[in-house]
This record gives sequence, C-alpha cells and structure tokens, in this order.
Amino acid sequence: MMATSHFNFEFEGPVELHRWLSSIAPYIELEIAETLDELRDASLSELEHIVVYLHYMYTARFVLPTLEAVLGREATAERPDIVRHQLLACLMGRFVDDLIDKDSGFWNEKQALYFFSHFQMRCDRVRPRLGLGEGAERRWLAALRFNLLDDGRLYDASPDRYDMRPRAKCAWPYIDYWKRVKYFFWALREVSTDEIRLQWAMEYVSALFYNYDVDDALNDILRNVPTEPAFVLVHGMKDDEGRLKLKGHHFTRELSSLEDAARMRLTDCQERGQRLGLLLGPAMLAKELIAVS
Repeated sequence: MMATSHFNFEFEGPVELHRWLSSIAPYIELEIAETLDELRDASLSELEHIVVYLHYMYTARFVLPTLEAVLGREATAERPDIVRHQLLACLMGRFVDDLIDKDSGFWNEKQALYFFSHFQMRCDRVRPRLGLGEGAERRWLAALRFNLLDDGRLYDASPDRYDMRPRAKCAWPYIDYWKRVKYFFWALREVSTDEIRLQWAMEYVSALFYNYDVDDALNDILRNVPTEPAFVLVHGMKDDEGRLKLKGHHFTRELSSLEDAARMRLTDCQERGQRLGLLLGPAMLAKELIAVS
C-alpha cells in the first residue's frame, strides 16, 4: 500500500490504483484547460480556484469510483470520453442544483445559469462519441428533464406571517437519493447491465449525499431544501405551535441519530465495495469516515 496525491486528494492504495489514476489525469487536465479558457474569455477569472477544485473533487469522489464499479479500471482507461462526459455532467448538475436551491456562496443566479449552459454544451459535444445505442439520447433528455423540473420543498410557509407547515412525507427519502442525479446515472446504465455493481454505485452516491446532507441540515431547513436529514430535524425540533426548538433532548437525539446513520451507511457501502474488489470507492469512503469520526 502507498499514499500518493491525485486530483488534489491523498489516496492510500496499491500501485495498480495509482497507475490507473495517473492514466486518467491527462484527460481531466484537458477539461480544466478548456474551462479556464472559458472563464478568462467570460471575465470570470476570479472563480478559477473554486471551479478547478470542482473538477478535481467530482472526478475523485463521484466519476471514477462509480466507473470503476460498473466498467472496471481497465475498461474505463480505454474509454476516456465517458470519463469526460461524467465529469461534465457533474459540473452541469452542480449548477442545476445551484439554480434550484439558490444557496451558493460563490456565484449569483446569472452566473450559475451561464455555467450550466456552458457545461451542458460540452456534455452535448462529447456524448455522440460514447457510441451508445438507439434511444440513448432520448433517455438522456428524460433524465435531465427529471432533475430540471424538481421543485420539492421541505415545508410550506405563509408569506404574511410565521406559519411553518412541515410536509407529512419527505420529498427526498434516502431510498431515492440517487434519483437526484439521474443524468449522472444515465451513462452508467447505458454502459452496464450488472445490477449488483450499479446498485453499489447508487448506494455509494446516496451514502455520500446523505453524509453531506446531515452536515448541511440546518442550512437546508433555512432554505427549504427537502433532504431527509432536514426533514427529520424539522419534525424532531417542532413543538406543538410549529416552532423550531433547539433546546431539549429532541434536537440532540435526532442529530445524534442522523450522524450514526451517516456513519453506518458509509461503513456498509465501504465494506460491500471491498467485497466487490473495488479500490477507489472504498478509499474515498475511508476518508469520509475519518472526517466524521
């Protein structure tokens, strides 16, 4: 086992993992170079640091772990266009999310729309090179439309006075977490029919999302974003008058339960990934578990 940095992340793993990551790196650097050119042409160079970080982060956390699961390391290295498409889909999706939730501290709504359009255009340019079968484009559009039309809310609120009415049912329960990025799973389903490995990829992404949502739960409550941790806290903190109460055992108990559930999901997914012979996904989950321990 050895530790080496790839995509600005430190990875513990065998030599074969590091060789694979090194073989992918040039394609990510090409995408970063194109993005930097676009930022400079659009006079948005002040955003270079965070946008470059997003390229590295999505590659390491989402693109390569899921492709390793459904395609394998060797087949992924032989198909750089699918790596590029999945990265661009992640970047496009980031700005879809910012347009829906309106909770980014890095860019305004106009800039988010600009970036969404830019990365969608690049996705469209790469997608024909994937060599997928009949109906693939129609399925892509359906997956993208699903996420663009998402308008779920955590609660209803009266515009003229304080009146918070939490929903009776969570709009995004954990079991549906992967559907929040159906456009990302579109390509994975197009290139693989191995349901066991596809299921692991869904559980991996869901476990990461759930862990991040536990950390973001209070912010999501404030911004009316319907994640499961926010839903659990809203109902656990609400008193008989509909007010959120931070004091008392309800909030502490619910938060502790959410943190335990996040660790359990990360651990279970890590162990299943190891049994499947995966390297990168379990390594990323190990880093998350250290952060939440």
